[in-house]
Amino acid sequence: MIPIVVDTNVYVSAIVFGGVPRQALQVIAEGPYRTCISAPILKEVRRVLVVRFQYSLEKSDQLDLCLRESSQLVVPADTIAACSDPNDDMVLECAVAAKAKVIVTGDKALLRLDPFRGVRIVTPAQFLLDAAD
Repeated sequence: MIPIVVDTNVYVSAIVFGGVPRQALQVIAEGPYRTCISAPILKEVRRVLVVRFQYSLEKSDQLDLCLRESSQLVVPADTIAACSDPNDDMVLECAVAAKAKVIVTGDKALLRLDPFRGVRIVTPAQFLLDAAD
């Protein structure tokens, strides 16, 4: 299985809007990938869904459980300060801890770091193109 980290913005976009981010998550779920996630990413997904999109706590609990069951929970050991947006460093920390091969994100600050310590950083659309090859 290929370890992969999905950024908060991709999860939220897939859940709320669908489209390419949802397609990317479907390919990840069906392919030779193992999604890795950390507690800070889970917390951020919940926060955004509740605060920005008015999801109920019950619905956000259900989504949290779904993400936990479909992913490997990793605990980052190292603190990383590499991104121009410090809030995005948690994604890098998760990827390093998981020994991920790919980060899927729509975040420009993270995309500018591609590759980071040997981890590819791609958009959902680029991931879909790469996965089709």
